[in-house]
Amino acid sequence: MGICKTTIIIILKLDIKYILLFIFISFCQSFTAKTAIALPLEDRIYMIISVHRGKALQVKDSSRENLANIEVFNIHGSVNQSWIFKKGPLKNGVHTFVIYSLKSSKVIDVSGYSIKNMANIQQFTYYGTNNQRWKLIPSDKQDYYHIVSVLSSKCMEPGETDYDGAANVFQNNCVPGNRQLWYLKENPFSDHTISIINKKSGKALDVNKKDIEDGANIQQFNLHKGDNQQWTLWPDDFHKGVQTYAIISCLSGKALDVDGHSLRNGANVQQFRYHGGDNQRWKLIPVKGNWYQIVSVNSNKCLDVSDFGRYNGSNIRQYECNGTDSQVWQIVQTRDSQYE
Repeated sequence: MGICKTTIIIILKLDIKYILLFIFISFCQSFTAKTAIALPLEDRIYMIISVHRGKALQVKDSSRENLANIEVFNIHGSVNQSWIFKKGPLKNGVHTFVIYSLKSSKVIDVSGYSIKNMANIQQFTYYGTNNQRWKLIPSDKQDYYHIVSVLSSKCMEPGETDYDGAANVFQNNCVPGNRQLWYLKENPFSDHTISIINKKSGKALDVNKKDIEDGANIQQFNLHKGDNQQWTLWPDDFHKGVQTYAIISCLSGKALDVDGHSLRNGANVQQFRYHGGDNQRWKLIPVKGNWYQIVSVNSNKCLDVSDFGRYNGSNIRQYECNGTDSQVWQIVQTRDSQYE
C-alpha cells in the first residue's frame, strides 16, 4: 500500500510538472504570436488607418510646410495619405521607426517635444530626436498596432471628427480598446501620380492659381507638372460592372468634383474635399490607345473643355458626351522625384 501511495504521489508530481511546462510553453507561444508582428518594409508605401475612425492618417491640406497638422480623413489614397517607414535604433529591444510623408518628405513629430497628454501631432523636418521616433506595439487583435512615441511613451490617437469629416491627431496615455489602434495598408497607387492631357489642346488639367480651398476652379493650362497638375487615380468602387475612380489633386488632397451634384450640361468642375459621392466618381472609357473619355457617374456626362477651347485658362465642365477631342484625355504617368 505504501508503494502505491508513493507511486501515485510521483505520478502526480510529474503530471504537475508537465502541466506547468505546458502552460509555460502555451504562454510563450501566445506572447510570441502577439509580439512577432510583420514590421513595415522600407521600400513600400503605406496608408495608416485608424481602426476607431475608419479614416486614413494624412497631412492637412496636402501641405509641404513644417508644422502642418496631422489628421485623419476619408480614405482616398493620394500622396498626403501615403507614408514611408524608416527603421531607427532599437529601444528596449523594440524596433523604432521614423515615418516620412511621401508628399513632403517630412516626418511625423510630436509638437514642441512634449510629453503631455493631448500634445498635437504635426509634420516637421527630420532631426532624429525621440519626438520623431515611434514604436509599433501589437494589440491583442491581429495586425492592429498602437503607435507609441519613443519620447513620451504615449499613443497616437484621433480626436472627434469636425464638420468636414476630419479628426485631429494627438498623443495620449495608452488605453485598451479600439480608439488608439491603427493598421497599415500598402498603397500601390500613390507613387503613380498622373497628369491628364486634353487631346484637342494638348494642355493639362490644372487647379487654378494653385488654390487648396474647396471650390477652387479646374481649368486647362500648359503642362508644367506642378502639384496643381498632378493627380492620383483612386479606385473607389464599381458602377454597373465598370471600375470607377476618385481623381485626387496632389496639390490639395481634394477630389475632382461636379459642382452641386449637378446633372445639367455646362455644370462647373471644381475641387472639393473627398466624400465619395457620385459627383466625385469617374469612369475612364477607352477611346483609342491611351486616350479616354472621363465620365461622371452622377450625370453620365463627359469631362469637357468649355467651348472647344485651346487656350490657357479655358474652363473645365461636364457636358453630354459627343465624341469631340475636347472630351478626350490622355493619362500620363508623372515621374516627379518628390513622389518616388
